[in-house]
Amino acid sequence: MKKRFTFTFILFSILFFYGCYDASNISTIMAPENLTGTENTTQITNGRFFTTSSLNMLDPNGFTSNNYIYEIVKNPDGNYSKVEIAVGDFFGTPCFFSGLTSFKNKLYAACSVFQTIEIPGIPVPMSLPVLPILFQIDMEKDSADPTRIQKAMLPNHAVILANGMAFDKNGNLYISNTYAPAANAFGISEAAIIKVTIINTKIFTVSEENWLSVEKGYNFPNGIQIYRNKMYFVSD
Repeated sequence: MKKRFTFTFILFSILFFYGCYDASNISTIMAPENLTGTENTTQITNGRFFTTSSLNMLDPNGFTSNNYIYEIVKNPDGNYSKVEIAVGDFFGTPCFFSGLTSFKNKLYAACSVFQTIEIPGIPVPMSLPVLPILFQIDMEKDSADPTRIQKAMLPNHAVILANGMAFDKNGNLYISNTYAPAANAFGISEAAIIKVTIINTKIFTVSEENWLSVEKGYNFPNGIQIYRNKMYFVSD
């Protein structure tokens, strides 16, 4: 059900962008089998539209291969197609794209490496996102430029699956952690929302800090939006 809702949202967003403001005019522009496992979307300042997508989300070891960021483009014949922008990979280890947002003409995506681990008191091993990676993709650079995609680890967080992501007006990034309640239940301290400060965009470096606790975040926020000086989020 979540995938179907997300896919419908993608289609509606594209149609809205192209001027179809009447909600009754929603139509399918890409077959579901061509855009599976969608999670989050974003637009950059020039209107280009992007989404995360997973072809094979699960195997016995958790979330693994075939995770991508695509640009959705309109072809001269009026049909739409997807163009691969990035693949979920961290030095040869597959990672799962979840959160996606943008600041000016750069994409920022959270990609988590999953690992099956044994936890004391839990009878079966669990697949957990144990290594969060932040991608920076400069869409003003050519696809052949090796500096177009840069990656940074978030080493202060042991278990994080980013979902909602949003920038404030000063360029600070806020990320919601879907796994925060579960991590805390296992004795691993994690915040519901973390704040990431981008120190350098040319040599991609960041710092991070806990920003909102699980208790204040009503377990965990999911989607995040920032308007002026206020943050809005939904939480389960």
